[in-house]
Amino acid sequence: MLRVPEIASAVQKRFDRRDLVFAIRVIDRLGDKRQRIRAVGKAEGRPVEFDVVLGPDWKKAKLGDLLTLHGGFVEIHSVGARSDEFLKALDSVYRTGLRPTSMARRVEFEAISLQGDPLRLSSGPLNLKLFFGCEEEHAQLYLDIEGARTRVYLREKHAAYRAPIVRALSVARREIPSDSNR
Repeated sequence: MLRVPEIASAVQKRFDRRDLVFAIRVIDRLGDKRQRIRAVGKAEGRPVEFDVVLGPDWKKAKLGDLLTLHGGFVEIHSVGARSDEFLKALDSVYRTGLRPTSMARRVEFEAISLQGDPLRLSSGPLNLKLFFGCEEEHAQLYLDIEGARTRVYLREKHAAYRAPIVRALSVARREIPSDSNR
């Protein structure tokens, strides 16, 4: 049976780190070679969830003999009302005061792997650094996927990115057209 965590249980108050933890309900391959991870959790007892979709194309780069990075794209998708609850919970944990009402249908992030291979989730933990940006503002955060432990973590890079992340995931921002196929 899937143990669904309280998403704020990874928050480190001592260091003011607002990291969130989710269970993985399912990992599957979509028809266009993208991989979808359904992240689920509870926020003060309310169910929350969203999809992480890893793009099909990742460029590999080696830095010396010790480090191999992969660059590509990640999308975070709304799955409806439970994603809206996730966004509200994120706003509350981040204490932005933005009070969003709806999560965007999908939001695209540029991504680089710091550990693991995005094309081979079963090979071990995947640690990604996500980048979102436009002319007005930008944001960064970490996304860790641990398939063997059935856990997804959203880890903040810096407190200054809290509000931009909430705004990036909110429906008020420009949506990606539905025919986008990265």
